[in-house]
Amino acid sequence: METKIINTSKIEGDLIVSGPIQFDCDCEITGDLKCGNMTTAFNIVVRGDQYVGGYQDVGGYRYFCFGAKYRYGVLGDIVKIGCVSKTIHEWELFFKNKEMIQAKPDSIEYKRIEFGFHAAKALMGWHNINPKSKEEDK
Repeated sequence: METKIINTSKIEGDLIVSGPIQFDCDCEITGDLKCGNMTTAFNIVVRGDQYVGGYQDVGGYRYFCFGAKYRYGVLGDIVKIGCVSKTIHEWELFFKNKEMIQAKPDSIEYKRIEFGFHAAKALMGWHNINPKSKEEDK
């Protein structure tokens, strides 16, 4: 089956492709994305649901929202919360020491941020992303 090449920056509505798809530029999809295998080295934003029936090769951060205030991005052993990136080990120390980010450590918002970190960390293993910190390898 021939790979469908996408080279447009915005798609209004759903994008449904029965076979493989390749994005050759940054793209925002306002609806759902449903396809076979997907490859890209660019940023793809899907505002609706995303279903990839085969493999998905993502060259940058993989983001999760959890319905929270901040997006959680994962890349290797790095977790990005909002605009702050740290290794898993650094985030674990951050939360253990109750350091302040945008919320006080005793607030509900802080607990939500920490919960989101643990959820993103758990999903890293699900997506075969290495959650092990480089410092732990030493």
